[in-house]
Amino acid sequence: MTMGRFEKEYKRLNDEQKKAVNSIDGPLLVIAGPGTGKTQLLTTRVANILRISDAQPQNILCLTFTESAAYEMRERLIGIVGQQAYNITISTYHAFGRELIGRFPDYFSDMPDMHAIDDLGIHSTIQDIVAALPYSNALKKSDYYLRDVISSISDFKRSLFEPDDIRKVARLNLAFIEKTSMQTKKHLHAVARIDKKSIPAFSALLKATKQPAGKQFAIPGVISLDYLWQEQLAEAVQTAEKSGKTTSITAWKNAWLARDAAGEFIARGKDICQKLLALADIYESYLQALNTQGLFDYDDMILRAIDGLENNTELRYTLQEQYMYILLDEFQDTNAAQLKLVKLLTDNPAYEGKPNILAVGDDDQAIYAFQGADYSHMLAFKNMYKDVKTISLTKNYRSHKDVLHVAHGIAQQIETRLHHHLKEIDKLLSAESQELPATSQVARHEFKSDVAQYGWVSEHIAKLIKDGVNPSQIAVLAPQHRYLEPIVPYLRQLKIPVRYDKREDVLEDVHIAQLLHMAELVLSLANNNSATANNLWPQILSYEFWQLPTEHIWKLSWKASEERSNWTELLMSDTATHHIALFFAQLAPMVSIETLETMLDYLVGVNELPIKAKKAGLRSPYYEYNFGKRIRQQSVSSFWALLSNLTVLRQHLREHKNQDKSQLMLLDMIEFSRAHRDADIKVLNTS
Repeated sequence: MTMGRFEKEYKRLNDEQKKAVNSIDGPLLVIAGPGTGKTQLLTTRVANILRISDAQPQNILCLTFTESAAYEMRERLIGIVGQQAYNITISTYHAFGRELIGRFPDYFSDMPDMHAIDDLGIHSTIQDIVAALPYSNALKKSDYYLRDVISSISDFKRSLFEPDDIRKVARLNLAFIEKTSMQTKKHLHAVARIDKKSIPAFSALLKATKQPAGKQFAIPGVISLDYLWQEQLAEAVQTAEKSGKTTSITAWKNAWLARDAAGEFIARGKDICQKLLALADIYESYLQALNTQGLFDYDDMILRAIDGLENNTELRYTLQEQYMYILLDEFQDTNAAQLKLVKLLTDNPAYEGKPNILAVGDDDQAIYAFQGADYSHMLAFKNMYKDVKTISLTKNYRSHKDVLHVAHGIAQQIETRLHHHLKEIDKLLSAESQELPATSQVARHEFKSDVAQYGWVSEHIAKLIKDGVNPSQIAVLAPQHRYLEPIVPYLRQLKIPVRYDKREDVLEDVHIAQLLHMAELVLSLANNNSATANNLWPQILSYEFWQLPTEHIWKLSWKASEERSNWTELLMSDTATHHIALFFAQLAPMVSIETLETMLDYLVGVNELPIKAKKAGLRSPYYEYNFGKRIRQQSVSSFWALLSNLTVLRQHLREHKNQDKSQLMLLDMIEFSRAHRDADIKVLNTS
């Protein structure tokens, strides 16, 4: 590292950033709002650690949440400290857990014989468990929302909840509901409607169900239903008594009460608790299935690392000795498992509760909650260590002051914020960028339909471009891709150039879909499934690389319909399509004997397919049309995108079948793609 590089980066920092960079000893919590230079702070601080301490690059650990964030951090560090950046551990939490298991296999003796289960495997396992449930089970019909079951199990793991923890919460809730329902019937029996006269009844119910003061947790991290009932009912009654209006009580009633068969008010939630008990059983069966099959899932990477550190003091001390400085990015997104991992890396008695650790994040961007528990890990960090320094970054270098003003108004609606607990924290951001225009337009629009919304946005963008705005300076943002995808056709209709940043589902690639349809046709011919083949033939013949006129395909279709003839036989007798039909007919008998790789090479056209009794074979035009010299010259990016998607599909299939030592066959690929479509699971190309 040269002093010039560091000094240049250091001079760019504001006073608060410099304080964070200079405070390398002891625990430090940095509250960094959006656009306040968080990544620059982290990289400059790492460089400063190497500059003024005895630490080597191997003694620094940086943990973040995405591979792209880790990559960006390393690239910035290379610009400051040079090649030393490659020796600094910059990793996601899960990758770090996987690295520990790989580096110290002796402490994870059961892992070498285990295999990772992918999303499709998880879906199939949960689906099998649900299918085996008795019809009396509350979640027997959960195959309609398997994603929610899978997501809940993942949340349980990340929260370090065992099946018995979930059962305990559910049973405590059921006991509370039963007990409270009796009091509710007693005190609200005479309440026919919610009005001013009913306020005393709810006040009496509040007194009758009052619990001891202080938060009561069903299990660590989960607030009991008793406390939530008491807190929210007290607030509703107090508001009603003060204002004389019953709006707050009506809202509380809608959230907390139901009516029984006799029309009496009771505490709601019994069915939810029964589903929670059933979910705990599914969770336990899932853990047993993974163990029996020697599998582990994505969340297990961190859980295994935690287990190894907890049960092996020597391993824990070794890592604590190595990682003298720890930096945690996007700390507001940490879950209980990740927080436990951090704690195990920093609980050495020699630190006296003051390890050299930095956590950077913004509590307004993510607050973790389960059953009403307002659980900010930013606050947990403050309580985890002694003498924690706190620094707020409030100078925003990204947004206009008008945008920050609107954002501040929205953030004010968040009920639980870190600065409510830590009074020394300032969360009001100031606009510091000198490159933004002096004026801005922040507007809110409402539309009666999605169509009206998409149309207005597209036309507004078109007007901006017409007025001279560079399209590259226009962005459309949304919380999820499902809100963005429908607007793309509107933009294309107005001939607006679009760059859509999205991790692509390989199965949605039109060229991959063509290849899969061709493979399905081969399988249907091999299985003498004429109905499926007849359905596939018209679509496959329409692919441009066969160079068949649309008119000719329609004539064949009419003839097949009028004569009720088999499409394969019809195509064999047609001069223009004979070679195509012969190609697929020759491939069909090879399905059970040739490997997937060989069959794909024939379908793609890498290899020529030998034809019996003929000197010349047949070659699929797919490769030349999509990979040939012409396409490579005209659109290099399209060529590499297709090649990348094809590679990703093969890679995911191999990983999914890694337990099966037999050769992959064409049927494996078709079943793999069908299963993903049926489960609505994407095969993502993240390259």
